[in-house]
Order: sequence, then C-alpha cells, then structure tokens
Amino acid sequence: MAQSLYDIMDDSDECIVEFERACAELASAKYILAEKKISALLQVIAKSKNLYALIGACMQDFDFAAELKHAKTQNGLMLPASRKKQIAFVFCLLLSFDTNQTDFKKFLHTFYANPDGANSEFSDFCKRIIVPFYANVKKAYFAEADEPNSAPKQDSFGHVSYPHMQSQPENANPLENAFSESKPAPAQSALNSLALTSLGEAAREIIGIAARDSQIPIKEREEILLVCEGFAQAVQLGQEKAIRTMYIALKNTIRCSPMARQLEVQSEGLAQLITEYSLD
Repeated sequence: MAQSLYDIMDDSDECIVEFERACAELASAKYILAEKKISALLQVIAKSKNLYALIGACMQDFDFAAELKHAKTQNGLMLPASRKKQIAFVFCLLLSFDTNQTDFKKFLHTFYANPDGANSEFSDFCKRIIVPFYANVKKAYFAEADEPNSAPKQDSFGHVSYPHMQSQPENANPLENAFSESKPAPAQSALNSLALTSLGEAAREIIGIAARDSQIPIKEREEILLVCEGFAQAVQLGQEKAIRTMYIALKNTIRCSPMARQLEVQSEGLAQLITEYSLD
C-alpha cells in the first residue's frame, strides 16, 4: 500500500527536542541569519507528525488576519490571550515571514524599534515572540500526559484535540539566555479576491465532506482535515508559495486516502482552480 504524506512524517518525541534546538538557534542567531533560521524552525514542525497535528489543532477556526489587526496596539504587538491562539498566531506570523508576505525588517522596525539597530530589534522580537511560542508549544505538547493513549479526540463540534506521549518535567527555559544580534523581499500575490474566495470555498467543501463521513476511520479523516486546514490557512494568507506547497500536500494526501473516490469531483474542481490561477 502506498504511504501517504502523513505516514512518512516522524512521530517520535524527538521532535520536541529538535523544536527546542531550532527555537534556541533562532533566538541566538544574528539578524542577518534570522530568516534562514525561521525557515529551519518551520521545517522542524512540517516533518513532525505530532507537532504538525498540534499546530493544526490550534489553527482550527483561527483567523490570522483578524487576530493580527487586534494585536496591533499603540504599545506594540500584543499576543492573543489564550495559549492555543498564541501558538496559531506565531506560527502564521513566522509563515508570513518565510513566504515573504510580511516584510520582516519593516515588521521589526514597526513593532520593536530600537536605536541600537536591527540586532537589538531582533533580540527583542525573540524575547517577546519566540520564547512564549516555545513555552506554549512545549506545554501544549505535554498537556495530555496523563491520557491513556494518544488517539485524536473529537468533541461535539467536530473539533479535534491531540493527546501526546509521556510526560516530561518542565526545565528552565533554554532560550532565556540565548539572545545576541534580514533580507526581506516582499512579494505581491497575483491572486485576486475572487480567486482566493474560490479556493477557500473548494477547501471548505472538502473539509465538510471529510468531517461528515463517519464511515471512514478517524485517522484517515483527520489526515485529510489537517492538511486541508493548512491549505485553507495558506489561501487565507493569500500567499502563492504557501498555497502551492499545501496544495501538493493535500493532493497527495487525498490520492492515498480511502476517501479518494468520494472526493474525486472536489479534487478535480480544485485542480482546475489551481491550473486556472497558474498555481501548478
């Protein structure tokens, strides 16, 4: 049987160690290397089944554009109140840097302006954004340590939570003393509002079908839902690079799923939209 994208992702607890290392390397990097380290951190998340699931659960029903607007205050950038929203917010923010939707240098100058220059601004950004992100992800990862198994759980609203593995004692934050001192390239998306609306509706249709089909085992349904939520979030961001990446993941996931035939019409429709908007 062909393996799906989800099957070949790493599902070991080593991911949290790699995540910690990537956060520490980002926090201790010089400003000139910041964007490269952000990409490395996102890659750690992308290759881990457990971290990918955790982030995906936090992203459900999350509106980054609305939260970003709310986060902008006269005193700088204010993270959302809940841990779940903070995780989703920082992940989307890092993704927007990585896909060049948000000019990283301009962002730092806007919210972390410092007369000592870019290195100081970046250091402040890490203290206020990366350190809480690391702490929140680690706490969420081990939050369900007392659960008897790690199977996804679905509530009455169809939302899924992901219990995780064995417990781990909370150590002192390894990023606390990691700080020391980019090359933004803003990219304009060629996609108009109609294109984004069409792609978003196609994603929601797939999500709706997968969520309603109780005949398919929860693992297979959640695999599709998780990747499709990621695609929908990329569409919401309006960034072509992220949309292309998540579409490939979604297409391959559906192809390997027992729901492939059931989603054949929706898959073909989405493929036509991808071709129409030159995203293939």
